[in-house]
Amino acid sequence: MSRASDIIPSTIFDRNLIPYITTNEPIPSALIPAKDAVVEYLSSTHSQIERKISDLQKTVQDLMIRRELVEKERTTFASLSAPIRHVPSELIAKILTFSLYNSCDLMDFDERIRFAGLRSVSRLWRTTAFGTPSLWRGLSVNLAGYFNAIPDGYDHPLDRLIVRWFKRAGDQAPVRLLVHGQASQITAQMVALFVVESKCAWRQLVLLSSEVCASLGSLRNSNWALPTLMEFTYINGTLLVDEAKFPQVQSLCVVGNRNHLEISITPPLQVSNALRTLHLANIVGEGFAMTLSSMPKLEELILSGVRQQVTTPGIVNIWQPASNLPPAKEITHTHIKTLVLIGQDVTVIDGLKLPSLILLRVIGHLTARFDYQTASVWSRLSHMPFQTLSLENCETRDIPELLAGDLSTTVTRLHVHNLEFIGKNQWQFNNTRPIFPASVRKIVSQQPVMEWAYGDWIRCMLNYYGSRQERQELDIYHLPPPLNIQTAVEEPQFHLRSIGIRMHYSSPESIQEMLKYDILGHQYHIDRKST
Repeated sequence: MSRASDIIPSTIFDRNLIPYITTNEPIPSALIPAKDAVVEYLSSTHSQIERKISDLQKTVQDLMIRRELVEKERTTFASLSAPIRHVPSELIAKILTFSLYNSCDLMDFDERIRFAGLRSVSRLWRTTAFGTPSLWRGLSVNLAGYFNAIPDGYDHPLDRLIVRWFKRAGDQAPVRLLVHGQASQITAQMVALFVVESKCAWRQLVLLSSEVCASLGSLRNSNWALPTLMEFTYINGTLLVDEAKFPQVQSLCVVGNRNHLEISITPPLQVSNALRTLHLANIVGEGFAMTLSSMPKLEELILSGVRQQVTTPGIVNIWQPASNLPPAKEITHTHIKTLVLIGQDVTVIDGLKLPSLILLRVIGHLTARFDYQTASVWSRLSHMPFQTLSLENCETRDIPELLAGDLSTTVTRLHVHNLEFIGKNQWQFNNTRPIFPASVRKIVSQQPVMEWAYGDWIRCMLNYYGSRQERQELDIYHLPPPLNIQTAVEEPQFHLRSIGIRMHYSSPESIQEMLKYDILGHQYHIDRKST
C-alpha cells in the first residue's frame, strides 16, 4: 500500500490518483497535470535528501579522521610512563639482536622489514639501532630481484643497500655476506667488485650465485686479496681458491650445481695451511686427493655427492668407486677429527685413513643400494678409531646394515633417529650379530618410538641381552612414552637394568643438547633439520 499521502503535502497530492497507484490502468488526461506536480515535488525532495546525506558523510569522515588522531595522541601520551622507556639502550640492542638474526647471523629481506618496524618503536629504539654496529654486520641478499635496467646517472640499488648497511657495521669490523639467486651481469659484476674493492673486513662470504662467482673468477689475475676472510663458500667451481688471495681461510665449502654434477676442479685447491674444515658438495674432480694431502691442519671433512670418474696413475684413488681389490695406495690424514657423509656413497672414501677421527656422522642415504662393495668399504671405514657414530639423520633402512659390520672397539657413543628399527622383522639377531657394538656405552635417540612399536624393541633387547652371560653396561636416553606404555614396560625395563642396560626418560631439551655438534662446514648448505 502506497504511503504517498504521508510523504506528499495534501496541497500537492490529488487523491484521485490513489486508485491508479495500485493498478495498471492508465490515468485520464485530466489527472496528468496532478501527476506531474507530484513527480516534480518528489524529485526536488530526493535531491535535498541526497545533499544532506553527503554533508553527513563528510562530517562522519571528518570525525573518523579526528578519532584516529585523538587515539594516536592518546597512545603517545599514555606511553610516556611505559616501562619500556626505562630500558637501557644495551638491553634494547640485545632485544633487537634476538628478534632479528637467524642462526646464521645473516639478516635477510624479511628480517630487514622487521628491523625497520622495530626502529619505529621510539626515537630511543631508532637511535640504539643505528648506534649498535653489531646489528649491521650480517646481510643476506637474494639477487634475483635486481635487474639490468639501471638508468644512466643512477647508482645500482643493491650497491646502495650493501654500502649503507656495512657502513654502519663499524670501521674494520668483521662482516658477513650471503648472496644467492640468479643475478644479471651488471648485478654480478657489481657484487664481485664490491667484495674485492670495498675494503670491508670480510669474515664470512657465502656466494651461492654462479654469476657472482663467475665475475669474481674473472678477476683472478687481478691484484686483490681478502686477508681477513675466514669462512668462504662458493658455487659451481668457477673460482679457484689460492692461498695468496685467501691467506686466512679456515672454513671452505665448494658447491657444485645440482643440475650439472660434472663440475670439476683441477688443479687441486691451493688453500691456506690454516684451513680447518672442508665441505665438498656435488663435485667431480681428480685433484681432490692431492688437495686433501696439502691440508695438514684440516680437522673436518664433509662430503655430499662427491665422485670421480678418472684415475691418474700415481694418484691415490680414494675418490674412485671401490673394486673388489684393495686400493693401490692409501691416504692417511692424522688431524681430521670429524667426517660427515651427506647422501654420500661410502665407496668414494675407500682408501682414506683417519687415525684421529672422533665423530663419524651419516646423513641421508649412504648409497642407492647397500651391496657387497659398499659393505666392504664401510667395514674398513668402521675400523677407524672414532668415538661417536651419528646416525640420527640417516635413513632408518640403512642403520641395520651399518651396525651389522664389526665396528671399531673405540665406538662408545651412538646416536640414532629412533629405536624402532630394533624390533622390525628384518632385524634378525643371533649370537654372532649383536644389536649394538659391544663397545657402545651410551645411545641417544632423537625421536620417540611410536606407541605401537615401543614394546617390540624393549622385548627384543631383553631377549638378546638376557641370554648373554656377560654383563652389558649401556645407558639409553630417549623421550618418554605415554604413561600407559611406561607402566606396561616396567617389568622388562627392570630386568634390563639388572643386566646393566638402563633406560633414561629425557626431555626434548636434554636430547637436543646431547646431539649438538661443533660442525662448521655444512651449516648453510643442507636442511637445518639435519644439522
